[in-house]
Amino acid sequence: DTAVDIVSSMVRTAATSTSQSTRIGKNGTNGKLPVSVKTRIGVDDDDSFEFIANFVQRLVDEAGCTKFVIHARKVYMQGLSPAQNRDVPPLDYPRVF
Repeated sequence: DTAVDIVSSMVRTAATSTSQSTRIGKNGTNGKLPVSVKTRIGVDDDDSFEFIANFVQRLVDEAGCTKFVIHARKVYMQGLSPAQNRDVPPLDYPRVF
């Protein structure tokens, strides 16, 4: 798996992602270290504002995440290489500002 595949899978299956983040975040650091997440605005057709807002909220609630960096581009799981995923999906700056 490439890093893009792994992160995309985590975003798509938010339950898995938040449980992993909880182990690293609230439980794993005993609240002593800040938790931050860098993610994209969506995966394939899961790219609505509600999708990313729910994902972010779960990371806040379950992992104690306090800082987010949201990349203004979604990721396509099929048909694009990792290099193409850095250029092909259109940027959506209004969504992340």
